Amino acid sequence: MLYFDRHLYVPLLLNDPKIKKISPEGLVESEKKFVLGLKDFLNSPDCPLKNRNIEIYLLRNYPKSGVGFFNLHSFYPDFIMWIKEGEKQTIVFVDPKGLEHHKEISDEKIQLCKEIKNIEKRWGNYNITLESFIFSITTYNDLIKESTNPSTKEEYLDNHILFLEDKWQSQLFELLGFKA
Repeated sequence: MLYFDRHLYVPLLLNDPKIKKISPEGLVESEKKFVLGLKDFLNSPDCPLKNRNIEIYLLRNYPKSGVGFFNLHSFYPDFIMWIKEGEKQTIVFVDPKGLEHHKEISDEKIQLCKEIKNIEKRWGNYNITLESFIFSITTYNDLIKESTNPSTKEEYLDNHILFLEDKWQSQLFELLGFKA
């Protein structure tokens, strides 16, 4: 069990072989690491967002029935994070995962970070920004290990891939435009 008071459902349940069935499924290691990292960052006394009037909420997305992107083989990101500051809202689709099967930056799930901007434009609400991030539990070095022409870490960052091995929290909020 994981308690994070900014999640809309409390507590979050962890994946445990002793539990026969829960819905949605319990958090796997990469999801747990993401939630704990976010919680620690937001509760840190030197969090650069502390003195701003920002509300942040996290919601576990239901697989196959929650918010999905059907052009991506029915891709349902694991979490939806809402950030509200004044009249502006940022909706961030978050998928913490291993990247063993999605190594290339051209992968469609990685490119959701660009496709979502087309959705945002069609939506036409200038107070709402849409973003998408993948948080990789696969380390950068493991990801490029057998690649003949590996992408740089900066190229992954430009495509909204953050590595859970790094100090990703500051990177995330800077990319979202919430600088100290």
